[in-house]
Amino acid sequence: MIQPLKCNSNVRFCANETKNSAEIFKDFQKSPKTPEAQSPVSIEVSPNATANTAPTKLQKGVDIYNNLRNGAINTIKNFNTTTSTSFGFIKGLVFGSVATGTIGVLGKNIKESKGQILGTLTGTTKDLGNAAIKTIKASPSIITKAPIENAKTLLTLPKKFYKEYLKGHKGIATIATIAGALILAYNTLKGKIIANKKNADVDHYTNSGHIKTN
Repeated sequence: MIQPLKCNSNVRFCANETKNSAEIFKDFQKSPKTPEAQSPVSIEVSPNATANTAPTKLQKGVDIYNNLRNGAINTIKNFNTTTSTSFGFIKGLVFGSVATGTIGVLGKNIKESKGQILGTLTGTTKDLGNAAIKTIKASPSIITKAPIENAKTLLTLPKKFYKEYLKGHKGIATIATIAGALILAYNTLKGKIIANKKNADVDHYTNSGHIKTN
C-alpha cells in the first residue's frame, strides 16, 4: 500500500505547502535583487580627489617671463615702426615739396613764355633766385623766433605758392600737387616697409615668431 509523502525539513515542496505560480511570482518580487538588477549608484567625487589645475609656481614664472619678453619685443617694434615711418614721411614731404615747387615754377614759365626755351630758362632762373633770396633773409628767424612762429610761417608757404605764384595756372597747380602727393605717399610707404623688415628681423633673431605689435 502506497503511503502519502510526508513533509520534512529536507523536502522543499510538499503537497500541503505547494504554492501556485502567482504566489511564487509575488515572493520573487519581494526577494532582494541581484547587483546586476539594481539601479546604478551615483558616485560623488570629492574635490580633493580631482586633479589640481592651478598653475604651479614654475608656470607662473614662465608666464611672467613671456609677458616681459613680449613687452620688450613690442617696444622695439613700435620704435622701429614709428621712426622708420616718420622718417619716410618727412623725406617724402621734403622731396614732394621740392617736386611740387619745381613743376610749378617750370610749368608757369613754360606757359608764360609760350614754350620758348630761352624765355623759360630766364623766367625760371629769376623765380628761383627770388625764392633763394627770401629763404636767406628768413633763415635768421629760425634762431631768433620761437618754433611756433616758424611753424606758422611754413604753413603760409603753400597758400602763397598756390594763391599768389600760381594764380591763373590751375592746371599746372594740379599736376604739381599730384606729383608731390605721390612722392610723399611713396616715401611714407617705403618707410613702413623698412619698419616691417626690421620688425621681422627682431622676430627672427629672438625666435619669437611673428608677435603682433600692440
